[in-house]
Amino acid sequence: MYPQGGFKTQTVVQIGNVLAAYNASRISLRGIRIYFAAVAAAAARDAAWRSGRHRRRARCYFQATEIAKLCRCPAVAVRRELKTLERAGLLLFSETEIVFTTQALPGSDALIESLAGGRSPSRPVPLPRPAVRFIARCNKVAVIKTMLAYCVRGLSLSRDGVLKGKGTAKASWIADTCVLSLRAVRVARAELIAAGFITPDEGSTQWKLNRHGAYFTISMAFSANELAAEARRGSDSAPPLPKKQAESAPPYKDRKTPSGSENQKTHCREASGFCGKQIRRPRLNDIQADDLRSVSRMLALHAQAVRAGFAENSAAGCLAFLAAAVHAARVANRNAAGLFATIVRKGLWHFASQDDEDRARRCLQRQQSTNAAAVAVPGRREEPGRNAAIARTSDPTPLTSLLNHVVGQLQQRSHDDGPHELPPPAAAVYFPSSTRYDGEQQRRSDTSLRLSTYAKRAFREVGHDS
Repeated sequence: MYPQGGFKTQTVVQIGNVLAAYNASRISLRGIRIYFAAVAAAAARDAAWRSGRHRRRARCYFQATEIAKLCRCPAVAVRRELKTLERAGLLLFSETEIVFTTQALPGSDALIESLAGGRSPSRPVPLPRPAVRFIARCNKVAVIKTMLAYCVRGLSLSRDGVLKGKGTAKASWIADTCVLSLRAVRVARAELIAAGFITPDEGSTQWKLNRHGAYFTISMAFSANELAAEARRGSDSAPPLPKKQAESAPPYKDRKTPSGSENQKTHCREASGFCGKQIRRPRLNDIQADDLRSVSRMLALHAQAVRAGFAENSAAGCLAFLAAAVHAARVANRNAAGLFATIVRKGLWHFASQDDEDRARRCLQRQQSTNAAAVAVPGRREEPGRNAAIARTSDPTPLTSLLNHVVGQLQQRSHDDGPHELPPPAAAVYFPSSTRYDGEQQRRSDTSLRLSTYAKRAFREVGHDS
């Protein structure tokens, strides 16, 4: 079966070269149209030579005006685009012959391989001459690319010269290969079906459409259908306006106005707002970004890390733990919790800078001053009575005032009797603030004991002098 008007063969390499040159912006849409207009002119010369009309003539001439007539473009623009096609390496145009490039051009290998679909890239594709003329006159690049994809996919020439025009193609494959959107491919396919170039698939199942695409058959009588479609497109006009209908439809069942309170109750399974929601407890195996912003939650995570063996059970270990959290929140752009978990599990404490450690120390001191939470250090039980007694005895406020009084008296006597060995002023003694660590409780008790001994010695010295 042969198409009306014959066909002209173009290899997959030649079609891929044209599409790749357009995708690379080496030629324009008009360049594609003029290329296939040159193919149509060469097909006309070949058909005339086979029929024997021009065998007596020595030469056959190609003119730019003939190409301009086929693609309906000005002759000046045709000459300019022909030079562009020659610079792109797609063809050589002269008055005596038109030579089309048969080798793959640089940058078109991937497109040619995708178009070939596992078959030989040098396979000749018999393009119907009406289809070639249609491409030369078409001004929609999506329609041109879709038509060429269907021709490569469905048209083949057997060894005995029989032309076949059936196949399957997925719209997604055409979109990926020809660099088009899926919507543009579907619109172009609908236009080709309306023009009569391909037939629609109406009997395929959904799994067949998903795997191989829709069946199609290229019409060999495309010439008459094309002319009819062009005539319809030229004579189309806007449809007449519909007559004015009623503004609103009447009631379907009950014409009375509904009344009552049916279906007015709402049901909510869970309480609205934040109060009804439970706050998630911090977990070491599921660290969230919100955990890094709360000192109390970080202290709970530190206790879990101590039990798991990832952190040290000391004040320095807790400070390094918080410094790592500050470093992760400052450095990470996406997953700060993941970076912090990596630092903890791999022991990369040296990642935290001195600024991170200073900021962590300030946050820890602020948390200690407000007494927001207590750290439960594993492996040791706390005694509330004992800790309360230590807190009462370690309060340095009365001892400080007493020591300042004694030092003041010693300084006053030194002006009269000569130099004495003065104790350091009370302001130079560092009194740690309330802390959460059991080790700090013992240090506070030791500090209170030293202050008491210091005060007694100062009293003895003052009593001796007096």
